[in-house]
Amino acid sequence: MAWGICRGASGMRAKLLWTNPNVKTAFNGQTLSVDLSKADYVAIVVNYHTSTQDEKHYIIPKNQADSVIGTRFGSISSGGDIDGRYVDCTDTSITFGNARTNVSDANNQNYVIPVRIYAITGKIGGGYRLSSP
Repeated sequence: MAWGICRGASGMRAKLLWTNPNVKTAFNGQTLSVDLSKADYVAIVVNYHTSTQDEKHYIIPKNQADSVIGTRFGSISSGGDIDGRYVDCTDTSITFGNARTNVSDANNQNYVIPVRIYAITGKIGGGYRLSSP
């Protein structure tokens, strides 16, 4: 797939590497083989839950272990629920841990569902919006 332009971020380019074929099902922790050899960063788009389409974007440096991606449901004043996954990125793969929720500190694979993964090159600055090439 061709490199696409990230609107609103000068000199930054994105290449779509992976799309989840079924975002409405649980996503167990797993390793995905992707080529990040030319990437500076990895952008991961997730949905809060299998029943929602509320995309959140996370950009993490390549070759960084134990990054956390996650979402908050509810207001800060009410405590809300914080759900997340650990993510490890290398030149050849991305490993997602099992989703965890703070409500019961239990695994629940219906939360923090990866939707798309992009390789990002260039300098990150200002606002961004990922666009499909």
